[in-house]
Amino acid sequence: MMQWNSLRRRLVRGVLWAVALGLLARVLWVNQKSFREVFDHKPDLRYLALAFALFLTGLVATFVRWWVVVRTQRLPLRLRDAIRVGFIGNALDVIVPGQVGGDVVKATFLCRVQERKTRAIAAGLVDRAIGILGLFLLASLMGAIQWPSSGPAIRRLIVVVWATLCAGMLAFSVVFTPALLRQIERLGARRGRRVRSILAELHATSVAYSDHKAGLVLGLGMSTVSHTLLSLTFVMVSFALLPHPPRVLEQLLVVPLITFSTAVPLPFGALGLGEQVSDELFRMLGHSMGVVVMLGFRAIGLAASGISVMVYLANAHGLLQPSPSPVGAASQDVPISSSDEETNGHAVALFPTAVDTMDGDKL
Repeated sequence: MMQWNSLRRRLVRGVLWAVALGLLARVLWVNQKSFREVFDHKPDLRYLALAFALFLTGLVATFVRWWVVVRTQRLPLRLRDAIRVGFIGNALDVIVPGQVGGDVVKATFLCRVQERKTRAIAAGLVDRAIGILGLFLLASLMGAIQWPSSGPAIRRLIVVVWATLCAGMLAFSVVFTPALLRQIERLGARRGRRVRSILAELHATSVAYSDHKAGLVLGLGMSTVSHTLLSLTFVMVSFALLPHPPRVLEQLLVVPLITFSTAVPLPFGALGLGEQVSDELFRMLGHSMGVVVMLGFRAIGLAASGISVMVYLANAHGLLQPSPSPVGAASQDVPISSSDEETNGHAVALFPTAVDTMDGDKL
């Protein structure tokens, strides 16, 4: 059985790589003329240096956002540990299909330093949801600014972005309405002790966040800022590589959607698919070099990931161990309630894949 599971994982990985490389080959073949034009244009290294600084700043901002979301639940986490673990997760995001490797690393770390595993994993999911909402919030704001000067195709895209943001906000508000989750908890009362415990813990998580809405609003604001920085990275790459790049506001409308496409579970952040999406959206803006800019953006990301890899190697022996507390420093731990203790073993039922990964020696 174990051999079959291993073979299946290898087959899935092989298929993902084949799809990614096939998409990349197609988009490179179609855009041969664009590459020739770019090669005839000398890149501006100043813009590339600025792009690297913006990307690194935006990356660190996402780690700080995760720290804010975790501390909103009063879970123990030091800012320096959040940044360190964030860099380690980013190193894995470079090669793990989709951008979930970092989420698993963060959840693993939290589950090792405190007992409330369900809340620790839920904090990671909340951070991911806030990140996606911040992405569409940025695109929505840029769409509102661009609406008067946009053509029919761009306006349809803006409407789709607005609708997606509204649906996301609605779902987010429902999840953090304890009264609704309490009704679900009552419906699941007959499903057994484990289900009741998990639902009770999720209700407690909802209450914890609903009582600290300021933390969620701060996290959403930080998400929008970090995505703005990453989108400006994309803009700076276009200024460095293209002879006639699109306007900044135009790019800030489509870049969040390009970034969102990289969450698809394909190797190297949806390699090939991201280039295809970038090419299509840039053509909507009247430009044919979106794939070139996307590859340049990936190059900046890989350069920044070099720092992540160095952090990973520097922590190879105590990879996910918390930093030692300063002498005499007060602990951030908070008392664990009886309901917390009751649900320690039930995170597996709620998130089996993530917790199975956490229980192993390797991620």
